[in-house]
Amino acid sequence: MNGAVGVNDTVKIKTEKVNGYFRIYKVVHDGDNMEGDWVSTAQVIKV
Repeated sequence: MNGAVGVNDTVKIKTEKVNGYFRIYKVVHDGDNMEGDWVSTAQVIKV
C-alpha cells in the first residue's frame, strides 16, 4: 500500500474477494523503505 494514503482518502481495492471504492478511516504504516517489508494496515468503509 502507498505510504502517502491517509485517513479520509478514497482508495480503489480490486481483488478476487473485494472490488470497489473505499474510504480509509484508520491506517497504520509499519516498516521502512530502506530494508525489510513496508506494511500498511487500513480499516475502510465502502463508499
